[in-house]
Amino acid sequence: MIDINPEQFNFLKMQAEVFAASRFANNMSPADILFAYFAVGRPRGLNMAQTLQNVHLMRGGKISEHAALQWGDVERSGLLEDVVVEERSAERVTLTVKRKGRSPQTISWSMEDARRAGLANSQTWKQYPARMLEARAKTEAATLVFADVVTGSAGSGANTYSTEEAAFFSGSREDESKLADVVGIPELAPTEETPSAPPAPDDARLSRSVIDKLVERVRREAREEGVDPDKFLEFLAAHDIGPPQLPADVHEICEKFLVDRTDYNAWLEKRR
Repeated sequence: MIDINPEQFNFLKMQAEVFAASRFANNMSPADILFAYFAVGRPRGLNMAQTLQNVHLMRGGKISEHAALQWGDVERSGLLEDVVVEERSAERVTLTVKRKGRSPQTISWSMEDARRAGLANSQTWKQYPARMLEARAKTEAATLVFADVVTGSAGSGANTYSTEEAAFFSGSREDESKLADVVGIPELAPTEETPSAPPAPDDARLSRSVIDKLVERVRREAREEGVDPDKFLEFLAAHDIGPPQLPADVHEICEKFLVDRTDYNAWLEKRR
């Protein structure tokens, strides 16, 4: 039962309508936002904005929550006696989890597991494998060892998937792209298709506004290094170096051509 009066509900409804009109709501309707708030956020003491930061509406209308949210429930439950990170690398993450009153349980996720599950072609998994492996290992630990916590009164009370689980089950590129939020990445290049994923829609490509922001970062880096931004972009185009697709691309371009300007200076000399 929702323990609020009509006046409070109307206020929350107004909040949801305001949030739904923002770009941060990712096309969630006011009703979607209210459901997520009551099912996931409110039982945990989150406000509506915090709920939106930790919840995704996946393909098919399924709700998902960040792995960190589920693991936070485990840590707050008082039932977690110890967790030991046995291994954390780009190839494997292994955790040994001890629940009070039970024997320790070791849970491991490897890139081989990810490849078998059809996850390895995901751009998020390629760029941040250790983070994604850790998220999957913690999700599995929460589900196997603390199922009563993540689905019961200590958690949200809603039987929800973590975002990386839901993306895997749906096989949707649209859902897979939401994994960027799980590891805190603001922008990702278009992901490669997994065997189960449907053809990518046109709007799955990087938007022009995202590319423009990354190009502007290149211009800013050039200015800070005392290099004419327009000439630097012309130099990149002359060497068939396209617009950056990831923040990491900006760093790579600047490291290669601004820190060591041999190629850039040679190009300038030829133009004279």
